[in-house]
Amino acid sequence: MRWLVLVAILVFVFAQITRMRPSRRDQQLQALRKAASVAGLTVRFWTSRNSGYSHRQLPESGFMYILPWPLKHDHAAPAWALWVNSHGEVLNIAGQPPELAQQYLASFRQRFADAWGLLECNNAGVCLLWEERGEPADVQDIADALDLLRKNLDALPG
Repeated sequence: MRWLVLVAILVFVFAQITRMRPSRRDQQLQALRKAASVAGLTVRFWTSRNSGYSHRQLPESGFMYILPWPLKHDHAAPAWALWVNSHGEVLNIAGQPPELAQQYLASFRQRFADAWGLLECNNAGVCLLWEERGEPADVQDIADALDLLRKNLDALPG
């Protein structure tokens, strides 16, 4: 009888320990966010309530990948935001986004065919809210594309 109780206790303890380990999805998200940090992106928690956007298709919350403006950079252009839903429809959420932003979202959709994304430009930098479905190498591609977009936005007149 003692052995049975001891085995039951060990099984219970083992079950509690395995429940505390991060899931495969949590491990994937940690890897994506670590890759974002290595690529120079800042990752911040985002909610639709705090964003000021009233579009009903937007997710409740997520993590925004931000490529900050370079130091000593004064980005005075007005903020804008574009949303691409999982069906590929691009919608202007705020401001007047340049054509470059729509081209970025088109290339984003080629890479992540059934994903949604919110591309935003504000005082913090150029930002992307996405479903975080990719691999760490995809985050580097996103960072490179955001950097190219940021440089092209700087080159636009006005």
